[in-house]
Amino acid sequence: MSACLAAKGYKNVTLLEAEPEVGGKSLTMYDPSQPQVPHELGTCYMSPGYTLIRKLLEEYDKDNLESNFANEKKGRMVFGVRISDEDKQKYTKGLEYFDWVLEESEKTTTSGCCRCLPNSAQNIPIFAALVKYGRLHESIFGKYPYGLPPKPKDWNRINMTAMEFLKQNGLEILEPVFLYSQQVQGYGILDKIPAFYLLWWHHPDTTNGSIRAALGSDEIIVSLLKNGWQSLWKKMVATHKDEVKYVTGATVTSIKRTPTVEVKYTHEGVEKQLEADVFIH
Repeated sequence: MSACLAAKGYKNVTLLEAEPEVGGKSLTMYDPSQPQVPHELGTCYMSPGYTLIRKLLEEYDKDNLESNFANEKKGRMVFGVRISDEDKQKYTKGLEYFDWVLEESEKTTTSGCCRCLPNSAQNIPIFAALVKYGRLHESIFGKYPYGLPPKPKDWNRINMTAMEFLKQNGLEILEPVFLYSQQVQGYGILDKIPAFYLLWWHHPDTTNGSIRAALGSDEIIVSLLKNGWQSLWKKMVATHKDEVKYVTGATVTSIKRTPTVEVKYTHEGVEKQLEADVFIH
């Protein structure tokens, strides 16, 4: 936001960041023993739908290239992660993402014969469900580019949890796909988050990558940034340092909007006040 304002000619912008570094949850750390390898503690992946981020990289951080992090089978993802949900502990158990999705999806079907079929045949119900999901998405929101959705045509169709939405629409077979993309990465438990949030996060443009992954595609579905996400934010800060004042470690304590905007915050143990024309929270 601050970079957009600076690029449009605003010369007096202040960004208050509660965390000690810019980027908020997009925090990149480095192990001293491997200083060339970024470890993401927040934002992790680049997906095919992240067109805005690619524009920012081209403008601010050209050397921060995307890199494939899959194993020797090009495009396949291998994880050994655990979902922190006491009622539903799920593990990828070191399986490739593709194989894990098949194994978990089989548990949601009534037929027990899937395992004896070749992978290409096992893919069919997953592919069909993802296509159905895309059509449902369009019927609820219409077509729009990846980002903030327009107002739903009928709120009642999504006035439920994400898991209830999958069950109501016969999409239970997609549970492992969304378990990985939503729960494993820390973006909420399917039984608790709103269906609206699931649909917002999983735009059809991004679920196309899920389709390719579920089908065992050899394409690179998602990638990591060579220099880490925080590299981009720091480059943006450096570029706009004359127009934007970045205050890290700032905790906002009060906001008064009338008759003028007054924001109080603490920084390094000292309470401070900021007056502004506009405050975006």
